[in-house]
Amino acid sequence: MSWRKNQNTETRPKKNEMPYSEWLHDSAPTLHEFFTVIDPQLTTKKGGTLLMFAEDGMWKVCLRDRQTNMSLWLSHEDLGAEFFRVVSSAIDDGKGVWRPPAGSQRRSPQPTTK
Repeated sequence: MSWRKNQNTETRPKKNEMPYSEWLHDSAPTLHEFFTVIDPQLTTKKGGTLLMFAEDGMWKVCLRDRQTNMSLWLSHEDLGAEFFRVVSSAIDDGKGVWRPPAGSQRRSPQPTTK
């Protein structure tokens, strides 16, 4: 049985509506905001994303701000509450290096020919 069959469709967010997680909001409000708050001045109306995987004995995370097209990579040994504090701190305190997509700064302008 698919997990989707157990979902109550009436409580799911509608298209283009951001979801709300009480647990995430209470546990890591900065991370919840990163996913759900969208700057109305920007044309890209998408929340942030988080990619997480395990590698070399560490949990690795890529946060991507789809409004600015910048990414931040972090790694941590545990997925407990400390993990969410580290991620939130990286967003709040700037304890991390936000970077543009690979190759975007390396490209030089192409010469125009007439």
